[in-house]
Amino acid sequence: SKKYIVAIQDTRGHGKSGGKPSSFLKEADDGFDTIKWLEEKNWCNKNIGCFGASALGINNYLLSSTNVSSLKTIVSLVATPDLYEYAVYPGGFFREYDILKWMEDNGEGENIPLILENPARNFLWDFLSLDGKYDNLNISTLNIGGWYDLFKDGTIEAYRGFKKISKNKEDSVLIMGPWTHSGYTTTKQGELNYPPNSILNLDEIIEKWFDYYLKGKGEKPFKGKSFLGYLMGDVKIPSNDYNVWINLEEYNQINYPLKRFYFSKENKLIKEKPKDENFQEIKFNPEEPSPTIGGANLFLKSGPYDQRELLERNDIIYFKTNFLEGTLKVLGNVYAEVFLSSDKKDLDVCIRLVDIYPDGKWMLLSDGCQRGRFRESFEEEKLLEEGKIYKIKINVGNIFYWFKEGHSIGVILSGSNYPRFEVNPQSGEEIHKETRKETANVKIYFSKKHPSRIVFPTFNEESHKKSF
Repeated sequence: SKKYIVAIQDTRGHGKSGGKPSSFLKEADDGFDTIKWLEEKNWCNKNIGCFGASALGINNYLLSSTNVSSLKTIVSLVATPDLYEYAVYPGGFFREYDILKWMEDNGEGENIPLILENPARNFLWDFLSLDGKYDNLNISTLNIGGWYDLFKDGTIEAYRGFKKISKNKEDSVLIMGPWTHSGYTTTKQGELNYPPNSILNLDEIIEKWFDYYLKGKGEKPFKGKSFLGYLMGDVKIPSNDYNVWINLEEYNQINYPLKRFYFSKENKLIKEKPKDENFQEIKFNPEEPSPTIGGANLFLKSGPYDQRELLERNDIIYFKTNFLEGTLKVLGNVYAEVFLSSDKKDLDVCIRLVDIYPDGKWMLLSDGCQRGRFRESFEEEKLLEEGKIYKIKINVGNIFYWFKEGHSIGVILSGSNYPRFEVNPQSGEEIHKETRKETANVKIYFSKKHPSRIVFPTFNEESHKKSF
């Protein structure tokens, strides 16, 4: 009844398509060929749009790099435009469980060695990224993701690339809900239940998007505003301030003031830099890795889970604020800067950000990790020197969150997050060719000279209308 002609293409080596699976390396070229074939049909008006979720959404992004003129718009759901940084090697180390299982389950197993042989960013990963290509692109994009999705930072990066760099800057829109990778049709996310308003009618939104950009029908979606985000908060106490959708002109954290909390002795997160020179020693043992408990996963249990069982381990350090006397509203990419030294040549630093509820639960909001040897660049490895103090920046991830009065902010630091990520043997040997595992003796510093901290881009919702 909508008078759209729909074409479905099996990717190479799958379904009815011949050849061998290419693990995204050939999808852009194959998609280009399909569109050129469609253009030749007398029923095609050369106004073509593409829709896809997850892997198919990734295909959309890669296809857009071909700049085929009849591709007018793409809608990508829970996807990423860059497979190295936001999927396979976030923070410079391998997302082991999800990637291996996905490749094996989808007949891509023969390409696993290629992935493992390229742990640093190189020309291979350039084929699997839009980085450096946005300025030549001229299409509209609807980018839909979830705050608990493993690709959330990639979804936001795609929006930013099309919004800031491409030739069609006015027609990039971002929708971010309180969802896991496959949770956009349910209110239950991990161990939390969000209100019914957390579910959007995405079918209707996507239909209106295609009607406008392919047929020129209806009003411009979202009244010209480019960011629709769900401001999350305490799910136990109803409020008109949080757990609501907010429609903003754009997702732009550059002008938002930063709020810093510093690590200090007695496991405190404090607002001012510590005055004394302090450090805490910790052992990272690759034989006993810190376990993954929820978070941004594909096959493991995902979303917000209580992290309290980690607090009993001797291979983590945690920090927390006092009960908040006011609220803290956060919108943007949270990151940590950790000053540390080690007696080994490599290590991983993992940060989990939690909202500590008044009942004592440590509910996971976001997390991130950084491999030591890739601390300066994903292209070039630099091993650590024994005893030298380094500042390691860890991307904890994008959030839109209202920390409520009476809650506390918590940070958990560890040297692993397994089985989501591979365990670092810490021997300093060539990645994926290690012959031994070594326990690292690590010092985490928190002082005026070495101010380890977590940094939040804050948000003043009073300056924006809740217009959706």
